[in-house]
Amino acid sequence: MTHLEQLVTEWLDLRGYFVRCNVRVGRLSHGGHTGEIDIAAFHPPTTHCLHVECSGDANSWKVRESSFERKFAIGREFVEKEVFPWLKDPRIEQWAVVWGAGPRRKTVGRAKIVTMNMLYRNIARDIVKLNQKGNRVIPEKYPLLRTIQATMKHVGDSKPMTARIAEDALLLPDVE
Repeated sequence: MTHLEQLVTEWLDLRGYFVRCNVRVGRLSHGGHTGEIDIAAFHPPTTHCLHVECSGDANSWKVRESSFERKFAIGREFVEKEVFPWLKDPRIEQWAVVWGAGPRRKTVGRAKIVTMNMLYRNIARDIVKLNQKGNRVIPEKYPLLRTIQATMKHVGDSKPMTARIAEDALLLPDVE
């Protein structure tokens, strides 16, 4: 599991999602699989279903478009069929988590682009909310999130930084 995959997995799990990682799908008759889904997540209270592919590559957007299109096509075919077979006709949201993208680039492979900047700001916002509820420490099963929480605590006030997150930049709805 990559750093990005681990970070997204921890964050979604903390938010109450049922998360499956690095799931091989589409068993082939001659051996192997059609592909692998980095992260598939389901949030039972809201029935939100999410397929996330993470990449830290430095490829051109043309190469990325082709690669992500293949990955997300596999997700559209197999998330319901093999990863969450008990879901019937889910609307699956798809994210491509990448290091960065220009301001006009919103999608790749027909999936929403989530930059590291967006991801970290949303995680920081959730951590600030946890802290506001009474100095809550993130459980030890989330080492990356705990590191971010400790860093935010020791670096100083994170409210100005998280206050700059526009409502339309929020990736997931608030959860109590």
